[in-house]
Amino acid sequence: MNYKFHIAIALFLVTFECLKAQVIPAPTCASATVYNIAELDSLTGTMLDTPNPTGATPLCPTGGAAHNTSWVAFYSWGGTYHFQLEFDNCSVNGTGVQFGVWGDCGFTESIYCDPACTGPGKKGFDATLESGKIYYMFFDGCSGDVCDYVFHVGKPINTLTFRNFIDENTNCMFDQNETQIKLLTLGHSYKGKTDYYPLADLHLPLFDFETGVHKFWIKESSKNWQTCADTIIYNLDSTSADTVLDLGIHQTGDCPEVSIEISTDRLRFCADNVYKIKYSNNSIFELPNQTIQLNTPVDLTLVGASIPVQTSNPPFYTFYSGTMSPFSSKEFTVTVHTPCERDKLMLTYCSEARFLLDTICDPDSLWDGSSLSVRAECDKASKKVKFIIDNMARFDMTREAGYAIIEDEIMPLLKGTIKLKMEESRSLDFPARGSTYRLILDQVLHHPGNSHPTIALEGCGEDANGEFSTGRVLQFPEDEQDENVSVDCKELRGSYDPNDKLASPIGFSDNHFIENNTPIEYLIRFQNEGNDVAERIVILDKLDQNIDVSNFELIGSSHPVTYSIHDRYVEFIFDKINLTYKSKNDITSRGYVNYRVSLKPDLPVGTRIENAADIFFDHNPAIRTNETYHTTWEKIITQIYSSDEQIHALVYPNPTDGRISIELPKDQIGYTLDVIDVNGKLRHTQQLNIRKTQLFLDEYAQETGVYLIKLTDTRGSFSIFKVLYMR
Repeated sequence: MNYKFHIAIALFLVTFECLKAQVIPAPTCASATVYNIAELDSLTGTMLDTPNPTGATPLCPTGGAAHNTSWVAFYSWGGTYHFQLEFDNCSVNGTGVQFGVWGDCGFTESIYCDPACTGPGKKGFDATLESGKIYYMFFDGCSGDVCDYVFHVGKPINTLTFRNFIDENTNCMFDQNETQIKLLTLGHSYKGKTDYYPLADLHLPLFDFETGVHKFWIKESSKNWQTCADTIIYNLDSTSADTVLDLGIHQTGDCPEVSIEISTDRLRFCADNVYKIKYSNNSIFELPNQTIQLNTPVDLTLVGASIPVQTSNPPFYTFYSGTMSPFSSKEFTVTVHTPCERDKLMLTYCSEARFLLDTICDPDSLWDGSSLSVRAECDKASKKVKFIIDNMARFDMTREAGYAIIEDEIMPLLKGTIKLKMEESRSLDFPARGSTYRLILDQVLHHPGNSHPTIALEGCGEDANGEFSTGRVLQFPEDEQDENVSVDCKELRGSYDPNDKLASPIGFSDNHFIENNTPIEYLIRFQNEGNDVAERIVILDKLDQNIDVSNFELIGSSHPVTYSIHDRYVEFIFDKINLTYKSKNDITSRGYVNYRVSLKPDLPVGTRIENAADIFFDHNPAIRTNETYHTTWEKIITQIYSSDEQIHALVYPNPTDGRISIELPKDQIGYTLDVIDVNGKLRHTQQLNIRKTQLFLDEYAQETGVYLIKLTDTRGSFSIFKVLYMR
């Protein structure tokens, strides 16, 4: 769901001290353990006392030779850093240490490299680093010397502590009786880069290379509260002392604001599976007990829940939220058992959670009071797919609402409008031939919220080969744009990749087309395939440049996680996760984190959005996930004109990469097909003498863009179709 607030699963503590770790150098560049650069400050160690010549040849671009090399890898958030190495007690020959940093293990990018052998002392340098890039640092004893060393990389000259609180007396100062809150997010801008941190016990270190003006603000906003100041300016210099910055908010309205998320990493075939449901009171005031409703597919059997089930009327179940303090969250789990019939494999199951509120705040006075919902049924007796549209309200619709039907790649198969009286229903029926059908419905104009009811049905009937399509339910977004609704859809699978990344919706066609305003949910799954417990897991995820980082929302995770955003990099840290290994327990060796982002507005049609993540188990070298991708497009009504208001053919897919299928009505042939560009130029014409035709648009269209396909029958009646061609 698309909501203004989010909450992490654990209290977040972003301090310099918490980044300290036991740093263990590795024998080779490729096997170097990976750390956040702040973890390396004050690193102490002793050179290897055995031969290990694993550096470059020569060791540095200016010379030197490897002898007993050891390696450490690190990443930073970009900027200029000062590195210093102190070494003494050189016990073999007293000639000292060779020291350097490479940008790769192929030794083609030297950041700094000093092969000089001058005995005990210091070596230092400044380097400008790229955000999120992995660098490789080596230590090597001159002629095999063995020295003790201490490594430094800058130091914090100031730590900022942030207090976010409800300013009850509106004096914009924190008073002891005022409530501190930990639900909101801090924005931080410095020298053109923007970072985000959850405001939960936040202690932010600032280093000697970060002097100058820093800007801070609360990311979220609301009609029901406002901040004491839009932005806080802080000027860091070498004399700055540790500082507490107060971020007060005060009430301006009384409309309850809530959010809910339901998540799981997968649905395993014929097994117990756990959903996590997290819900939040995002209001500035206390919220009395409310009802949470869970709707699961009929094929999923409820096994149990971590809180009492109040009512059970499968597939609907209700739970109580309990009284919730301002800006607070709670969570519970629900266990379901998936079906064991083999023909259910690869079907997609969607579960929905709703945080029900008693009132609708400030409805538009022009709203007619109607509210639509959709259901889907597979009627095996009549061999029909049935979509039932209900007006649930006790008010008639005073105007029509639009709908569209999608069948597999035929988009849209049918468009229409509907107008229902109070509590009236209408059924739309389609042949059950193994296709995946989806209905997308508009609410009436001025309806509260952002709801667009939608439902998909797959596995109903069979095609000519005795099969049905799967994998198409996930192509389009679900109806979860309102803050109090969340939907989780997963395919029922028997096996999974251990470390991967999923995106939802996956998008339409092989290009994974999505509309420009569609939020994307990413799910990163990981599994410990080693031979020991993983104590700490870090995930680095660089967001695409076309993603609006400010709209990042954490949805859920398998274990307590902290996160922060630096420029475009999201860093997830599962500290003390103690994740068991696969050979000991396959189920408990897995974990996940998922989040939601929005695209930047007004992206050009055809913009590609890519994403992958790096997973680090206990500082081991990264495991790169698969790459997901999407392509932006504009919503196009395929048939835009008909001289006799009939659908003369099916033209799909739309958008297209060049191949277009055209299906004429039964027993009708002899159509003339014309391909016309947007300037009115005729690009191609042909006769259609069979019902189903493949048109290869790329033979006649040289440029990406919109093209018109005109179909004229023997009577002179015609339809015009608009398609988007993406080269």
